[in-house]
Amino acid sequence: MHLDTQTSSAPSTVSLYKTFEGQFRLRTFPREAVFYDQSAKDPNGNGRTRSVNYVQDRRGGGRGKAVWNPRVGAQTLGSIVMKTSNADLQLVLR
Repeated sequence: MHLDTQTSSAPSTVSLYKTFEGQFRLRTFPREAVFYDQSAKDPNGNGRTRSVNYVQDRRGGGRGKAVWNPRVGAQTLGSIVMKTSNADLQLVLR
């Protein structure tokens, strides 16, 4: 999955099913947030654990990555880009 969203002075929320694996970037002012279920179970039933890394920068944005470990095969990772100005962004990983 590849998703690129952009608004102007309007909040935006993207909610993804737990099978999503990939990179994400958020850019806004005043704030962005990434929410995820730390107790999510492996959607494939293989007992893997989800790793979500997120780093905020000082310019009103952040970037991160969500994957299930250990990785299975050479799957293509997705990407999410969210941008707005003067409003909040939320990325929700179920």
